Amino acid sequence: METYSTRGLPAGRKVSYWNQISSETFPAMEVRPRDSLGFDGVLSRAPLGPLTLMDVHSAAARIRHTRAHIARAADDPSLLLLAPLQRALQLSIDGGAVVTVSAGECCFIGHARPYEIVHGDAVRTLCVDIPRRLLAPLL
Repeated sequence: METYSTRGLPAGRKVSYWNQISSETFPAMEVRPRDSLGFDGVLSRAPLGPLTLMDVHSAAARIRHTRAHIARAADDPSLLLLAPLQRALQLSIDGGAVVTVSAGECCFIGHARPYEIVHGDAVRTLCVDIPRRLLAPLL
C-alpha cells in the first residue's frame, strides 16, 4: 500500500502536492481546500486485481472534475465507488441537484461527466476505482 500525506510539507506546497497526488490516483481533478494554509490530507492506495482501493482523509475541500479534465481523459473511463466512512459529502453531477452522501452510504460516479464534491473537515472516504469493462455486462 502506498500512502501520501501533506503533513510536514510547507504550507505553500500542500495544495499543489495534494492536487498532483489526487490527479495521479483519480481521473484528473482540481481540489480547492477551504483553508489552503491549514489544509492536510492523507491518501492511501493499493491495487486489488483490476481494482484500486483508496482511503482518503482530508480537511474541507471542493473537488471539481470538469469538461476540460474529461477532454484529456482516456476513452474508457472507470467508475468510482465513494463510501464516506466519517462525515458526509455533497455531490453534484453535471451541475444537477446536490445530493448528500452520508457515512455508511455509497454512490457511483462516472468520470465521463463533470462532477463536484464538497466536504467539510475530517472527512474520510473509502473509494474503489472500477474499470468500466468489469461493470458493462451488469449495466
